[in-house]
Amino acid sequence: MGDKPHQHDLLFFEAQNLYEISQKAKDGRYFLYNELKSRKIHGIKPGLTKHFKLSTFGLAKEELEQVVDAFADIIKKYQ
Repeated sequence: MGDKPHQHDLLFFEAQNLYEISQKAKDGRYFLYNELKSRKIHGIKPGLTKHFKLSTFGLAKEELEQVVDAFADIIKKYQ
């Protein structure tokens, strides 16, 4: 979301599907934070699932792909 998110490294996400998963997940709202932490991805505030910001500053293309794949894996795991 945002007017021109490609012009800076901090991206704002609205993720209704992750919020719905958090309503049923064992760790509740903290499931996303814990899942990303276990994959060594840091920066998202604990407890946020519906609206959150993520910085891509300094990441190489391979690292960006790892982040995208992590979100895809998390969604698959809980659906």
